[in-house]
Amino acid sequence: MEDVKEEIHSFSAGAYVDLISALIAKGYSLCGYHEARPEQPHLILRHDIDFDLGSAVAMAELEANQDWHAHYFILIRTEFYNPLSATGSTWVRRILELGHTVGLHFDAHLYDPNPATLRRAIDEESAVLEKIANRPVNQFSLHRPHPEMLDGEFTVPGRVNAYAPRYFKDIGYCSDSRGEWRYGHPLDSDAVQSRRALQLLTHPLWWMDAAGSPEATVARVLDRRFGTLEHEADVQCAPYYARRETLPRS
Repeated sequence: MEDVKEEIHSFSAGAYVDLISALIAKGYSLCGYHEARPEQPHLILRHDIDFDLGSAVAMAELEANQDWHAHYFILIRTEFYNPLSATGSTWVRRILELGHTVGLHFDAHLYDPNPATLRRAIDEESAVLEKIANRPVNQFSLHRPHPEMLDGEFTVPGRVNAYAPRYFKDIGYCSDSRGEWRYGHPLDSDAVQSRRALQLLTHPLWWMDAAGSPEATVARVLDRRFGTLEHEADVQCAPYYARRETLPRS
């Protein structure tokens, strides 16, 4: 029993399955944002994709094998991946094919903090994601939000804000941000102890690319990204391919 508890508290693909299975064993049922009721043992599985779409697809397949439905929030404006590329758009559609929901992960720091500007930007970015997904996108989560966006007053008509008070305060909330449980482990949370609804935010790279520490995990993902870029350079630039082994690295 102690070994099982330790596994559930670690970060790996197997530990993720054990964690969600433990919540289901406690009576939790997976649901969407509209269906969640604070007083019920409802579980919202949310994933914010900060670094790598490949890790998201791997987790989406893992969850589909368990017949679990989750919500994947994808950045449109990021230096880490490109959902508009051939590979990126294929991955977005693969997540949907597996039965999951795709929403917008919105980086507020790229815009002026004026609420009207932010609402317009969310609508515009959602429209881009809708073209990739070929279906409506009516949910968003915040990436690096301005503090005033978390006070409960920020709304966008027709769209679910994953940080709205209903999902951030009225029900339980746990997050593995930065590769650690910042609000305590989900199984130890007040919500789970009292069988109330829970929004569980996880980032796929911590689980699908675990490398011993958050820093090593990010390094692994960045190395893979460099490999992708180098392959593209090989294909698109013959002089680089011919000489890359002799070029200095910085």
